[in-house]
Amino acid sequence: MAKKRENIVNRTFNDFCYKICDGLYQPGLPDEQQGSGYLKLKEMVVSEITPASMDETKRWENNPTIEELNETPPLKYLRFLHPNLRSYVIDNWGYIKKLEL
Repeated sequence: MAKKRENIVNRTFNDFCYKICDGLYQPGLPDEQQGSGYLKLKEMVVSEITPASMDETKRWENNPTIEELNETPPLKYLRFLHPNLRSYVIDNWGYIKKLEL
């Protein structure tokens, strides 16, 4: 799953999600029929939500505040993605957010 950053350049967001994120996007299906991982990642790009660092994510997972325990996990923690994909998205966010939607 850890592809080189050069593989991101000159791709569309959908192509990135399909080819680099192991089928997170399914060609031919409208957005309302896509999986939640694709829709949430797209929401992060559109809404300009930057993912939390891996250190912040680990803190949130292992030592959340009382307030955090009682709320829905924010998108920035990437809980909707496979754990192996989370660090890749964090490391390459600067490229991902610039992809053509």
